[in-house]
Amino acid sequence: MAQDYPCLHREGWRMEIWFTRLDPKTHRFLVRRPPHAPVDARLETRSLLLHDFAHYAVETTLATEAGFYGRLAAGMTLAELRALDDAGALMELEGNVARLQSSFRRGTAGAHPAFGVLRGLDGAWRKARQGEALRLTWPGTQPQLVPAPD
Repeated sequence: MAQDYPCLHREGWRMEIWFTRLDPKTHRFLVRRPPHAPVDARLETRSLLLHDFAHYAVETTLATEAGFYGRLAAGMTLAELRALDDAGALMELEGNVARLQSSFRRGTAGAHPAFGVLRGLDGAWRKARQGEALRLTWPGTQPQLVPAPD
């Protein structure tokens, strides 16, 4: 059974997520989720960005609160997420994310329900210049290109 995250049910509540292009090889991942501490990490783009986008696409399409972004919204840290040993729903979700990511790279993801969301994220990111950010909210909305946050 999926855990309920009360923060996701507050009227008008949104977690804000920014992916900022720092240089051709790295990006900044910033999450603001009051009342919890922000998450701010510099990440390697080639191996992590598409995976994070695939998580967002699958989790928004399935409207699940038990995935990576739902757990971030509930206050978990990146270290806590890495240490999770949740063999149930999280592993099933991770398999769905991996299938979408692999088929997207091969150009065969069109039939996946989250394909349109992932394609939109990837297309918006390709337009971002160094110092620009792709801004998302959780629960999901359309990506916006904005100046990088402070």
